[in-house]
Amino acid sequence: MLIISANPCFDATFWVPDLIPGSVIRSIKNTYTPGSKGINVARVRKIMGVTETRLAVMVPEIEGQLFKELLDKEALNASYLDITGTVRQAILINKEGTSDSTVLVGKSSELSSADWNRFCTFIKDLIKPGELVTLMGSLPINSPKNGLEQIANIVHESGAALLVDTSPASMKTHGSSVLDIISPNLDEAESLINSSSNAISSSDGPKIKERALLAAEKLQGKVAKVALVTAGEHGVAVKSDTEHLFIEAYTLSKAQFKSSVGAGDSFVAGFSIQYEKDKSDLKTAIKFGMACAAAQCETYEPGNLVKNRALEIFEKGHA
Repeated sequence: MLIISANPCFDATFWVPDLIPGSVIRSIKNTYTPGSKGINVARVRKIMGVTETRLAVMVPEIEGQLFKELLDKEALNASYLDITGTVRQAILINKEGTSDSTVLVGKSSELSSADWNRFCTFIKDLIKPGELVTLMGSLPINSPKNGLEQIANIVHESGAALLVDTSPASMKTHGSSVLDIISPNLDEAESLINSSSNAISSSDGPKIKERALLAAEKLQGKVAKVALVTAGEHGVAVKSDTEHLFIEAYTLSKAQFKSSVGAGDSFVAGFSIQYEKDKSDLKTAIKFGMACAAAQCETYEPGNLVKNRALEIFEKGHA
């Protein structure tokens, strides 16, 4: 599988005793790593023992060398396209001993039309016929309005399939061609279909299921052949030509749960692993994705779940 990461960042993660606005807070622990949704997917696939994964990463030149050196240490089989600009930053603040996380996402550099054209050639040269290509995360500022459609056309002309987990803004300007698989969360899905979006509440289970099923139904066939709408702790709705159902999520205790940051990326990683084995069995692929997402929620670091725990959750729920 080829994973496209067009707008990566440095993840600066801090663990703090408390988070008080307007005060100086000293961290208990902090890390600085290359990050992006696509990189997290590659990390989880590697943890789960999958070797057939490649990364295509567009890296701005300022701080780009450090970014590439750190990512290469992880041996994720990454190819790079150097472009003008500065690598953006995302700041993740975890309140120690709780599941409270705050994420600040930095603004990307503006992409030139010349760099976009080079990027299109770059990914075209990497795609293998018959494989699954995954586009994760946002596109840089100044990407063409039909950028997603251009990528989809490149993928399809290369004889591959495309799984997309990107921003509603990119999806809304996609165009008329139908994608293969999309995996928005419920709020993103409802934004995409111009429905009124309400924040997901744990006390609103039945309504969440109905909303997710409706969103998947409206998106399937118009935006994608397969629509997966994730609804956090509730589960995932799927609509394809042969399936329309809601699959309940695995339950974690309050003591097990640490953070939901990166859970969606781990879901895509797990789903893709199983989907590559059997494209006709969407239900099992979704369940494996949810098992990886649940295992991710037991750690604070995105893309760093425990393999045996993911397998344990899947096997118990699949028995």
